[in-house]
Amino acid sequence: MKKESNALKTVFLLLAVLLLLTAFPATAFAAWPPMSTMLIPVNPPAMTASFKVDGSVEVKTNDSTYAQKITNVKINGEPLPNAFDELCQVTTSGSLYIDSYCFQQQREYSITIIATGYRNATVTVSNIPANPPVMAAAFQADGSVVVMINDNTYAQKITNVKINGKSLPSAFDELCQVINGNLYIDSYCFQLQKEYSITVIASGYRDAVVTASNITATPPATATPETGSTPSVPSEAPSANPTQPVDNATPAAEPAQAVDNSNPAVEPAQPAENSDSAVEPAQQELRTVPFFIWIIIGILAGGLITLIVILIMKKEKA
Repeated sequence: MKKESNALKTVFLLLAVLLLLTAFPATAFAAWPPMSTMLIPVNPPAMTASFKVDGSVEVKTNDSTYAQKITNVKINGEPLPNAFDELCQVTTSGSLYIDSYCFQQQREYSITIIATGYRNATVTVSNIPANPPVMAAAFQADGSVVVMINDNTYAQKITNVKINGKSLPSAFDELCQVINGNLYIDSYCFQLQKEYSITVIASGYRDAVVTASNITATPPATATPETGSTPSVPSEAPSANPTQPVDNATPAAEPAQAVDNSNPAVEPAQPAENSDSAVEPAQQELRTVPFFIWIIIGILAGGLITLIVILIMKKEKA
């Protein structure tokens, strides 16, 4: 009986499966695409990213087919703050422009580009300004200033100039010109004879500051050094006789002493030596007196201590 019941259960299960298969027509599986037509993401083309003067970013792909398939962008792993169409623009040449609103800070940005049928592409771009090259400024004969840069890449990115912290009186293109990597500024900007501080502003670089002066050097007054040189004669005279100021410090009777003998000058020194010798024994006596006093004090102190010890010992025995 058990075998028959198991067989019946198996038959009922098979019938249920057949009913399910027949309930759904074959067209229900048409939504599943065949394996040959399934999309396999392909690698994106090579691309570069760079900041523009207005703060926006241009991503160059040189592949218009790929560019037209771009659907979204992420910046540093985060979605765009607004809709893709509001902040991004794709050109027919294959470039993607992202609005400067997405890049408010000076830092390095990681941009992820999402395109249909392609693997995600990631490029990095930085708006941290670089250090400008070394430069110097000098006035020319016509009153203009040349800022010697010798870096054509940097020079082509110069956008503005400030003189003594103030903007140019006219447009940059009217007063400035870049030639062979150097910057030339019109003489109209330098009307006074003074030292000028020139600030050079270039896209992607820190501001550079150089100085130039058109103050003409005045010739040195030759008469003043000549008159000043005459006092050098008396200055040599005292230096030639250094002993005279020492002799003048003594009384006026020195000439007589010098004429008489040099020995008398030594004689007063001898009694001084004798006086020193006379003082020495007195000093020795003063030094020896305290020595004997300390000996007497030591003997008295020792006797007193001995007496105290004897008295204490007697009290203990008693």
